[in-house]
Amino acid sequence: KRPNFRDLAVSQILGEFLENHDQILEEFKLNCTINSHEAFFRDVLRGVCADKTVISRQISLFDWKMDDTYTLTLIRTDDRDESFCRIIMYHLEENPGLKCLIYGTGLIVIMNRTQAQHLSAIRKFKEISEKYDLEICMGNPFRGFLNIIMEYEFLTKIIQIAHLYDESPGFFEAADYSLFYIIDCISKTAELDQLCSPDALLLKDYDQKNGTDYFETYLTYLGCDRNIVRTSRMLHIHRNTLMYRLDKIHELLSVDEEKFVQKIHLFMSMLLIRHHEVIENSRKE
Repeated sequence: KRPNFRDLAVSQILGEFLENHDQILEEFKLNCTINSHEAFFRDVLRGVCADKTVISRQISLFDWKMDDTYTLTLIRTDDRDESFCRIIMYHLEENPGLKCLIYGTGLIVIMNRTQAQHLSAIRKFKEISEKYDLEICMGNPFRGFLNIIMEYEFLTKIIQIAHLYDESPGFFEAADYSLFYIIDCISKTAELDQLCSPDALLLKDYDQKNGTDYFETYLTYLGCDRNIVRTSRMLHIHRNTLMYRLDKIHELLSVDEEKFVQKIHLFMSMLLIRHHEVIENSRKE
């Protein structure tokens, strides 16, 4: 049930007792700066609290349900002190759909997601990221409160992958790197020669032998959904130069671009090769 005035009075007395009791075990000491829900969320993430009835009762205090749609966001604060984190939490929790906690090397924001809250949260995250120079990764929507543990592990991996491609991502959504997450998982299952389209390997080998830039050109071309104008802008080359390169590339390739599955396999293969290079370069650094 929701706490009434008497419940709050009792909790206040118990809190003062625990805070002042010298013999109490360290893990049961209370910190006056911790919000009432923060320790609960932390226990759920650690797997300490897994009782569905208890969790359902607790989140009902925020009018949340177990099967609602949620979004998790990670804010890296690294060496910032706790008071700084509390300031960020204060600004974020002005939105009633957001709950925050300090966890690991930063903040975790849990949002009971509606479309309006989603758009409002993005604006707020972008504002905070720019103002305080913070890295913020917003996750994908997921169903069911208990999936929060799996989503947290997913986001920590997404942040690692984002750093391979961009040193300072600022605010970004996990969806921006979700494909690279799949690529990273796939790359660990077998060798590139077994996974990749022969055409992708051929283009890479051709560039190395002839000093051309066909691999990057064609990867960008496919990534732009074969739009000539957008591709030439992305590569900063003239349209005629792009057309010349594509003619040469098509002479080398055996794949049929009009067949969706073949085109996607080639594109994924090229991303796998690129990801492998990014990993190798990061190891050298």
